[in-house]
Amino acid sequence: MLVEIKNDNPVLDVLGDDYETAIVVKDQPLATFFYDCEGSLGQYLVRSSVESISSMLAEYRLATQFAENQTAALAVIVSTYEKLLASGTYRVGRYSIAESSTYFEYGNDWKVESDSDWEYPDPPWKVVALQSKDQLNTNTIDEYKQIIKSGRSPLCITLSAQGFEEVEYLIDGHHKIAAYRSLAIPAQAIGFTKQNCSNLVKEPLKDFVPKQHRLHRSYIRNKIAFT
Repeated sequence: MLVEIKNDNPVLDVLGDDYETAIVVKDQPLATFFYDCEGSLGQYLVRSSVESISSMLAEYRLATQFAENQTAALAVIVSTYEKLLASGTYRVGRYSIAESSTYFEYGNDWKVESDSDWEYPDPPWKVVALQSKDQLNTNTIDEYKQIIKSGRSPLCITLSAQGFEEVEYLIDGHHKIAAYRSLAIPAQAIGFTKQNCSNLVKEPLKDFVPKQHRLHRSYIRNKIAFT
């Protein structure tokens, strides 16, 4: 379904175009996926910050814990997350995260000034973790495994940009997806896909890759080439 959100004080936003997609927290980039050059099948993932957004989302997470009925879950989650997301039109729906998805996680040793993930050719579906795997609680993962084995389907929450839907930012559900993955069961999720996202390429000097990063220079060069 399509949902119109109006929010004067958003926390999260997602942008995307033919060159890159980025998730931003209070106007600061958190993670960016971009092609290494025009026409290439290779993509980089760079993280501008490794600060967890988990505590920030604590109040919103409660909306997904017991929403098992699909209709009820959508209604509850949309009414909750509209307080979090930037203004815009979103396509919202429940889906299974493809087993063929590549899961991009990171640890506490990730260095924002130099580290990146690289995929060639880029996988058809990508899920980007926004919480360090080293911060996950094994007891919580085990609890979710038992919930899943009982036949219930705890829900993850993802955010993506129209035109770059294959990149799904995992804004909530890192313990849940870890439980699903350990059981080799497709994770269940509610996805928000923002329509008509702001075009990043039209702002060639707006940096979504940290200036100190080793890829910054080529990122800007290629970004300008796309305009």
